[in-house]
Amino acid sequence: MAQPANSSNYTGSVILPSEEGNNIDLLYIRGNELFNNGKYEDAITNYDKSLSIDPNYEAPILQKGRALFQLGKYEDAITNYDKVLVLNPTLDGALAAKGLALSELGKYDEAIIYFDKTLTVDIQDIDALNGKGVALYYLDKSSQAIEYFNKTLSLEPRNFIALNDIGIALADLSRNGEAITYYDKALEIQPDNKYTLNNKGEALYYTNLLEDALIYYDKALALDPRLVDSLNGKGLVLRDLGRHAEAIRVYDKILEIQPDHFNALYSKANASSLFKKYGEALVYYDKVLDMYPEDSNALSGKGDALLGLRRYGEAIAYYDKIDPSDIGVFLDSLKNRDLALNAMNKTQDDKVEPTSEANVTTNNTAILIE
Repeated sequence: MAQPANSSNYTGSVILPSEEGNNIDLLYIRGNELFNNGKYEDAITNYDKSLSIDPNYEAPILQKGRALFQLGKYEDAITNYDKVLVLNPTLDGALAAKGLALSELGKYDEAIIYFDKTLTVDIQDIDALNGKGVALYYLDKSSQAIEYFNKTLSLEPRNFIALNDIGIALADLSRNGEAITYYDKALEIQPDNKYTLNNKGEALYYTNLLEDALIYYDKALALDPRLVDSLNGKGLVLRDLGRHAEAIRVYDKILEIQPDHFNALYSKANASSLFKKYGEALVYYDKVLDMYPEDSNALSGKGDALLGLRRYGEAIAYYDKIDPSDIGVFLDSLKNRDLALNAMNKTQDDKVEPTSEANVTTNNTAILIE
């Protein structure tokens, strides 16, 4: 969710290689130029040349860490931040940067320690305030996260990251109307940010503004047609609007991109059952159950598909696997289990034709997996 802040604001003229020689500062500046142009590996080369002259030069060590961070090499980045912190234990830039890298590794409690150390040095450090908010969010402490995003916004009212992320935290608390307000403010700054467009679509979906949600999912997909979260959201909207054929096409596109996407597999299975394509539904329910063998919705759905195929004994076996503690699904499955049992008994007695497909009530509910 969080996006790292720009690590260097250097905007001076380009230093030509012939000018660099062994000048440690020019090598560092050239590294920053490359960093700002997104050429992180080349930047690292220049930082290393600078460090070959003075291994204890703090600035290129820190910037090398930031370049490694941008390359997704978070452990290596932390190694460089630690080198800086040995030289200067209270360097707030290194403390905050280490916190961000720890967050990317999912070590949120440890990350907060470094954000707090940063804020002890500089109570207004934006990276630390936003970073702590993000870490708290991922620790399921959205209310506390909002406090830190608000601290950022009190200092920088148009901070895009804080506006977007406070929206996410509010949505997590089911305060979707407020979330939309913050997404709108974020979109005033970055109107083509596909993630914020997606986030607004999701908030609109959960306020039951389905047509509006569809508009924002489509805006995000116009920027990135392979954005799975927006495809997933669009599929849910189309399903809820009763546009099942269109929803199926969206699920198919998700599965082309991510063949093990749980919600797309489950939704495709449900939609196939809805159109009485029970054999196809079984294929997708089986894929879901390969991942989550005890998923009550998938067990119930597979039972329904088997019932539709008049494979009554097998259907009953799957209904019987549903955990009774999952009370809603369990109770819903009892009706179709009784249908299967009665149809099986009547078939065995050769008295009545088996249950027709029209008697099957399928569970057509998709689960949104974030």
